[in-house]
Amino acid sequence: MRLPFRRAGGMPIGKSLSNPNVRKFIVGQGSSMLGGWMQATAVAWLVLDLTSSPMALGYYSLIRFAPMMVFGAYGGLLADRFSRLKLMRATQVILLCGSLVLVVLTLLPEVPILWVYGVAFVTGCVNAVDNPLRRAFIRELATDDELPNAIALNSTVATVMRTAGPAIGGLTIALLGVTWNFAINASTFVVFIVALSVIDRSTIRVSPATPRAKGQVRDGLAYAVKDDRIWTVLVIATVVGTFAWNYGVLMPVYATETFSGGARLYGGLLAVVGVGAFSGALLAARRGTMNHGGLVRAVGLVSIALFLVSLAPNVVLAVGALLLLGAAGTTVVITSQTNLQLQVKDVMSGRILALYSIAFVGSKPIGGLLCGWLMEISNARVAFATCAGIVGFFAVSMWAYEVRVRGWRWRFILPYQTRST
Repeated sequence: MRLPFRRAGGMPIGKSLSNPNVRKFIVGQGSSMLGGWMQATAVAWLVLDLTSSPMALGYYSLIRFAPMMVFGAYGGLLADRFSRLKLMRATQVILLCGSLVLVVLTLLPEVPILWVYGVAFVTGCVNAVDNPLRRAFIRELATDDELPNAIALNSTVATVMRTAGPAIGGLTIALLGVTWNFAINASTFVVFIVALSVIDRSTIRVSPATPRAKGQVRDGLAYAVKDDRIWTVLVIATVVGTFAWNYGVLMPVYATETFSGGARLYGGLLAVVGVGAFSGALLAARRGTMNHGGLVRAVGLVSIALFLVSLAPNVVLAVGALLLLGAAGTTVVITSQTNLQLQVKDVMSGRILALYSIAFVGSKPIGGLLCGWLMEISNARVAFATCAGIVGFFAVSMWAYEVRVRGWRWRFILPYQTRST
């Protein structure tokens, strides 16, 4: 069936879904990511409920995302060295066990906060391997003709779930409580494991395994540094991931203290970001790749959205600002990730995508701690405004760099390279 939405070049957004393996993976991964972000939202709310401390949310962000910063590059090396399908099955089983532990903990009369932090740490360590695995595995499922569309669609689904998951998670907290978020997440891992089990392995285009040798992580770093089209995307991902995509830490306090709301308002505001993200995802999927001038302008729009969120005097205006934040942020995330995947060679894909995971996900502890500290000494509005200023300064700096180095025409476009290049 042909989908109604099309990319700018005329390609249906769902073209690669005609491939059964791509379809199974997209559905399984989408389910898993939806549950994972529902769980992350519930844990953030649980930590705030148990501690009544915004700084505790910063510590949670540090514990959850620091393993990506420390071990992420080695996780990407594992993705290049071993069977990605087998590794992914193992990571899903471990994450499933973590969800079940949280279900048990929340059924206890008193929830031990250290155990909650412990599960967050284990989850972060597993995600250091799983994150680049998910991004690299799609390259083995799609043909060369399908690959650009499959990468864009995979990035779109992942980003939409990153925003829809917290929205649904917040509403589930309000209606059913945090335990149901953890139980739902456990069931989504089962769905993903089943999807991976029914993939037709005879049609997988397995990338050549990287043999064990010294300096392979350094080789990945050198490869990224030599290609300015790659390192520029990594820098953008770092700034956006650190200072713009930390609303998971900010939103509980923004809802409860800024607007004196509760779990329902928290879930509603996250749902608004999800709606904006879905709109941005459709736009990004239709467009496909974007030159760096457009990407920098999108980062500038993210800064404006963060600033408007910080100034919103009431919930109605906050909703409008959060819609813009979701749309602009999603556009940046999807287009940068798609550009990167179409540029990198297969032999380096695991390591480069691990660097992207470190840039976008592993950088969150810095932003999380900063936002937690700012909310501790001031309020959520100040935290949003500070992030807006940092992102805005970066966008202006990148704009000046592009104009000085490449001229006003900004022809810096990432070309699609086939697997053989």
